[in-house]
Amino acid sequence: MLVKSPRCFCGKRGTEPIPQKIDELIEIKGENIIEYPKVCKDCSARIKKLIERFKPSFFPDFVSMIYYRKSDTLVIKAGNEYGDRASLSERRKSTISSVKDLWTGEVVFLENGNIIGVF
Repeated sequence: MLVKSPRCFCGKRGTEPIPQKIDELIEIKGENIIEYPKVCKDCSARIKKLIERFKPSFFPDFVSMIYYRKSDTLVIKAGNEYGDRASLSERRKSTISSVKDLWTGEVVFLENGNIIGVF
């Protein structure tokens, strides 16, 4: 079930909209998905700092941000229509991308633009 919260994910009153580059900010809590359309000033700065570090190897169609309460961590996840994916956690130093080659079908894993694996 999708629930929209009037509060920020930290519990304070949400006063600012989520940054434009983010399509949604959610938290998965059991069977419920909580959407946070507004955040407080402190969390807005935290989100913007993470966005500045996010460097996917492709142009994403959709960018989600997920909040994990147990570890108090934000994670950006992005994807496009070709199945390419990228993610960055506040606890990671660089963006991890998986880009699917349309001709060979191989999936190439990139970190900071360098190939770290092929599947």
